[in-house]
Amino acid sequence: AIGHERRIAAITNACAEFDHWDETKHSAELNYGAANVLSLVLSMTDDDDEIRMICAALEMVFRASSEMVKASFEEVGSAVVPLMLRLLERCESGNMKHADVSISNISKVLLYFSRVPDLRVPLARHQGL
Repeated sequence: AIGHERRIAAITNACAEFDHWDETKHSAELNYGAANVLSLVLSMTDDDDEIRMICAALEMVFRASSEMVKASFEEVGSAVVPLMLRLLERCESGNMKHADVSISNISKVLLYFSRVPDLRVPLARHQGL
């Protein structure tokens, strides 16, 4: 396993790469599995800074086309939605640094999912929504 500093550096690099508004590029990032990797890393950390940065990176990659958001949701939605809902609860409990940033990014990801008509029913079926 890599150390905390190396994880922060890797997530920082990912955020720098994903911080753009090119929908085609975001669609390619999802196609290459960016959301899968970010969701996995998010599920394995309890560090507030890592969580904040990974949520920001997820928000960025989900700026993709509706088709790619749907495809990615079908791959990671069943794992990432409950995880993000638990993180929202943690943020709202006051036990997290920079909770407002994480709340904003998680909310945006859920918004991006909800903008895809075919995802509304599966999204609404998640416990906690």
